Amino acid sequence: MKYIYNVTFHIEQEVFPQWQSWIEQHFDRLLKESEFLQIRLLQIHTEHVQSKAFSVQYEADTKQAITHFQSALEEKYRRELFLQFGEKVLTFATLLTVEKEVKK
Repeated sequence: MKYIYNVTFHIEQEVFPQWQSWIEQHFDRLLKESEFLQIRLLQIHTEHVQSKAFSVQYEADTKQAITHFQSALEEKYRRELFLQFGEKVLTFATLLTVEKEVKK
């Protein structure tokens, strides 16, 4: 079974370039520190022109990898995000499991 920890980001336009740089650095560090297999960055297309939205999907093959991230690493990354951007970047997270994949 695959587990995906999905974090949705809502980013105000004025800090978007800085956020892009921050998230890229975040990926490299997090892959080294965590048990995630891969990370995906997906843009969410919305009608809000004052902000951008992205989904970051952290994939793992065990629930323990997600639990490890939540207990040992997530607070550190959330604190860094808040110190850098305050409330100009808002997030929420959900845990997903891949129940079925159909490929061509």
